[in-house]
Order: sequence, then C-alpha cells, then structure tokens
Amino acid sequence: MPVLINHSTFLFLSAILFICLITLIIKLSSSPSLQYKQHQALFSPAENTFFKILLSAIQAPAFNEKYLLFGKVRIADVLTPRNNLNRQQWQIAFNKISSKHFDFVLCDKQTLKVIAVIELDDKSHQRKKVQARDKLVNKACASADLPLIRFTAKKGYNINEVTNILHSTLSS
Repeated sequence: MPVLINHSTFLFLSAILFICLITLIIKLSSSPSLQYKQHQALFSPAENTFFKILLSAIQAPAFNEKYLLFGKVRIADVLTPRNNLNRQQWQIAFNKISSKHFDFVLCDKQTLKVIAVIELDDKSHQRKKVQARDKLVNKACASADLPLIRFTAKKGYNINEVTNILHSTLSS
C-alpha cells in the first residue's frame, strides 16, 4: 500500500534533509585538514650505520659491484601470496605483509631482481609481538625461496665479517 505524504510534510522533511546536508558540508569543510611532518632521516642511527657497512660490503671485490641496496622496502612490494589461494585466503595473506617492511633489500644491479633481504635485529626483537612478526617474515621468505639474512644490531661491525656472511649466503 503506497504511503501518501501531504505537501507540508514533504516540505518539512525536505527542509530537515537540507539542514542536515548543510551541517555535514560545514562540518567537513571546517574540520582540520590532514597535516604531516617529515621524519628527520629515513633510517635510525643504528640502521644508518649498518646501511653504510652493507654498502661497503657489497662493493667488495667478491661481489664485482653487481648489487644495489635499498632500505625500508614494503614486504608486499617484494612478496605476494601464491595464486593457488581463494580470494579470502589471498587477502588474509596479503594483509599480514602489506604494512610491514624489510630493513634492507639487495637487488641485482642490472635487473633489480631481489637477491636477498636483510633484517637488522635490535633489542626490540626480544618482544613477543616483534618475535611473532619475525616468524611471519621468516616463513614468508622461506616459502618464496628468498634468502633472509639477519644481523644482530651492535655498536660496531667488522666489515670483513659482514662481507663473509653476505658472500656465503649469496653463493649457496
């Protein structure tokens, strides 16, 4: 059965709707816009120190200057869930990695193919939440046959030791 609305009721409801719409527009336009500030640096001091060591290590004669090093690369830009998952499983797997990043990514200089990923583990990696993240990253890299090299954060590094670890991992 159709509902009949008289002219005055229609005008009243239209006026209410109009007032609500105007209020919403005013509220949205007067709300503070999103504002951001720039970080002081891409890396923490510890990451910056280690980045320089890694750069020196990959420039060692053993590597013939064939690698490039990138920092803070989103995991989902390096790995993606396999195609054999249904849509929901794929989305769940993707969501688990989409907001995480690798500390460093080592790529072939010519093709930019990812050769290995490198994680610098500081004392935060002793926390349960970070350990759960590390397990996820370990499993994801293993399932993708992507070498993951972990280094413990230190005050200082031996360039030969870092070079040897990289060389032994990459030549196996």
